[in-house]
Amino acid sequence: MIREAQPSDRGLIFDLLMRMHTETMFSVFDVSEARLREAVYDFLLPDSGLFTCVIEADGAIQGVFFGHIGSMWFSDDLCGFDDVWYVSPEYRGTIESVRMLRRFEWWCKDSGCKAALVGVSSGVMVDRTSAILERLGYGRLGGLFRRDF
Repeated sequence: MIREAQPSDRGLIFDLLMRMHTETMFSVFDVSEARLREAVYDFLLPDSGLFTCVIEADGAIQGVFFGHIGSMWFSDDLCGFDDVWYVSPEYRGTIESVRMLRRFEWWCKDSGCKAALVGVSSGVMVDRTSAILERLGYGRLGGLFRRDF
């Protein structure tokens, strides 16, 4: 089931995002549990103006999508930006992950956005996720590159 995330979901979302950290390219970066808890807390504040949505299945949170609205540094036009879109391996490839994206798009349109911008930066199934986004009408804008020091 897809639903808006609730403050009572904070612990389960935190656990899922810790799992995301270990699975993705983000694992090369040290995770601050305090900072992650604060971010999850802030996203789930009432009237935060942020987009929050989860997949709830099998008594657990199996996916999370957080987003926000902002503008480009050169424009007053609004755009929706994803902050995290993560689905547990067990629920990838299901319609629920696409439904979360569609809810985000609806929220962006309803909020007066000119576009929704979604990134694929986890390093996990990049080609497959990119192909799905393209089939859903998203255009490829470029690339995201990393150089370690």
